[in-house]
Amino acid sequence: MKEPNRDTVLLTFCNQKSSLLHSTCILETGTGRITWVNLDWIPDEGTRDLGGTAGVCRIGDAIALCTQSMETPLLAILDLVSPEPISVIQLEGVRDPHSIAFYQNHIYITSTGTNEIHRVSVNGRELGEQELYWRYPGVGQDADEIHLNGIAAAEDGLIATCFGPKTGDGSWGMKGRLFYVDPFAPIRERLRQPHSPTILDGKLYFAESGDEKVYVCERADDGAWQVVKDIRIGGYTRGITRLGDRIVVGISEKRRVSRSKNTIVDEEIDLKTAELRLVNTDTGTVEPLFDLAAFAREVYDIVPVDGVFAFDTQLEALKIRVHEMESTVEQVRLHARMWNDKLLARDLALHKSDKKFREMQLELKMIRAPFHWFLTEPFRIVFRLMATRLDRGTNVDLVVKRK
Repeated sequence: MKEPNRDTVLLTFCNQKSSLLHSTCILETGTGRITWVNLDWIPDEGTRDLGGTAGVCRIGDAIALCTQSMETPLLAILDLVSPEPISVIQLEGVRDPHSIAFYQNHIYITSTGTNEIHRVSVNGRELGEQELYWRYPGVGQDADEIHLNGIAAAEDGLIATCFGPKTGDGSWGMKGRLFYVDPFAPIRERLRQPHSPTILDGKLYFAESGDEKVYVCERADDGAWQVVKDIRIGGYTRGITRLGDRIVVGISEKRRVSRSKNTIVDEEIDLKTAELRLVNTDTGTVEPLFDLAAFAREVYDIVPVDGVFAFDTQLEALKIRVHEMESTVEQVRLHARMWNDKLLARDLALHKSDKKFREMQLELKMIRAPFHWFLTEPFRIVFRLMATRLDRGTNVDLVVKRK
C-alpha cells in the first residue's frame, strides 16, 4: 500500500447543519489549498436528519466515511477522485454513529445513540454484511447513556472512548474512559470527555477534550499502555493524526447549545474558532497550523490521504460552501413561513381568544430571527477575517499559520 502524503489530510466536520453537503474536505497543509469531497451521492432520505460527517478511516488506498445521522446513517467507501462512492450502505440499528476503525477485514462503527459497536465486513473495496458486535456493559440501548464515541485498532484489539454516565443535572462529568472493547478492560479512567483514540507508529494517542489535552501512551514492559506525556493544547480537542515528525490536533468551537442537555449554554463562551494545531510531542510545544473558521465550527476526524486532487483556493472553497448555506437559509425561512401560514389558517376563528395559540405564534416569530442569525454566523466570521487581513495589508487567502 502506498504511504499517504503526510502534508495532505482529510477532515470531517460534525454538526455542519448550515452546509451539510460541504462537511468533508481535503486540505493541503503546506499551501492552504482546499477541495471539498463530493457528497452529492447522499440520497434525499439520507439528508433528512443529516448532521455532517463523522468517522473516517483508511482501507488500503481508499477511504471509509460515515455520515452523522440519528435515523439514516450511511457508511461509504470512497476513492476520493471519483464523484460516486465505490460502495455504500445504510446502517441499520445504528443511531448517531461517531468513529469508525478498520480491523481484521471489518469496519467497526460506534453507535453512540445505542451504546453499541456494530461492524460491516469488507471484501476488497465492497461493503458486505452488517452485524451487532458489542454492547457497553450495564446500560440500555434506547438512548445515549455513556456517549461511546472513539474507536481505534491496536495490534491486540479494539480500543474505545466514552464519557461515562451523566451527572444529576444531565451533563457529562468526570467518569470518561479509555478502554479495550473485548474483553472489556479500562486503560485509563476519570477522564473529562475523551475522544479520538489513535494508534500512530506503535504509540496510543487520545484527546481529553473537556480538559483541552492530548495524551501520549507507550507500552510498558508488561505490554500494558502507560501515559508518558499529557500536553495541554488549548481548545476542545478532537481528531488526531501525524504530520511529519509531529501530530496534528483538531480544535472545535465550543457549542452555544448543549447536545446532552438540549439547553443554551449559560456560561461565558470562549470565542476560539475551529482550527488545526501542530504539536511536538517531544517538547510539548503547540503552534497554530490552519484556521478553519470559514469552513466549519467543529472538527471530528482527521486522516492523511494521498492522491492528485483539484484543489481550490480558500476563497473559492468558501464560495462553494456559501452557495449551499444561502440555499439552506432560504429553505428554512420558507418552511417557517409555511408553518406560520398553516397555523393562522387552521380554525383561526376558534383560536382568536386562545392564549396558548397566541403564545405559540409569538414563540415562532421569536425563533425565526435568531435561527437565521445562527445560520448566517459563518458569513460574519469570514467578513471579519477578510477585513482584518485587508487592514493589515496581507493576502486575504493566507489563512495558513504554519511556521
